[in-house]
Amino acid sequence: VDTTAYMGVEEGAQHLFGRVFAAAVCLSGLMGVISIAIFILCASACIATYNYYGVPCDEPLRWYFIADWATSYGSACVACILLSNAGHNITLCSTVTTTFTHIAELSVVCWGVYMVHAAKTCPETNPGLYYPLRTYIYFCFTWTIFVKVALALTVLAAPQLNAWLMRLSAGPGCQQAVRQLPKVPAGAEELRDPDDGNNRECVICTMALDGGDEEDAIVVKTPCSHYFHESCVLQWCENHLDCPICRNAIGPADS
Repeated sequence: VDTTAYMGVEEGAQHLFGRVFAAAVCLSGLMGVISIAIFILCASACIATYNYYGVPCDEPLRWYFIADWATSYGSACVACILLSNAGHNITLCSTVTTTFTHIAELSVVCWGVYMVHAAKTCPETNPGLYYPLRTYIYFCFTWTIFVKVALALTVLAAPQLNAWLMRLSAGPGCQQAVRQLPKVPAGAEELRDPDDGNNRECVICTMALDGGDEEDAIVVKTPCSHYFHESCVLQWCENHLDCPICRNAIGPADS
């Protein structure tokens, strides 16, 4: 292939790298500021809980900091124990523990927000506990919602992001060869992962390779014995000639 065809791609890649690097620096700075804020707020809430634990408050705010940390570290410990004993069901176990952790964390934060708003006399009887905990709870609520929404958007946008990254390179493609690849029927034993018995995943879209006759479910096998959704590898081979996993040739360039 004529190497001059890639000159524009190289310039675009360098420009993209510069933008990504600048974004990474900004993100690192933001995460540093957030980390410092988390440390200060945690320390303030911890000290307030310790110093004013016995002072009257009409809501059990004294328990919030303890419950928050117990939930975070307790969920992590439970997840480690379950995953270490999951065996072949590690995917299901991981999904269950992750869901449980998110629900537990969100429940504790919502409980804290409720106590802050339900407290009537605590701001007067125990301001040393109420105000540091209120700030800490509001921060936890905001941060928790932000993380959950960002995670959901990341999962939803992953296929589009993969497609966009694949389109960054403008080399020759081999879609004609992809359409000639052998199709794997649904339920074929070769689609199962020998390690856990579950269906393999398409490395392009990260969805299970179930097979079938529907356009998005058709699975093909490359000459190098790797499996992909046909629609996914067609997108990849719009400007690639090689396998996304091992880089062996899939077929000749389209004419």
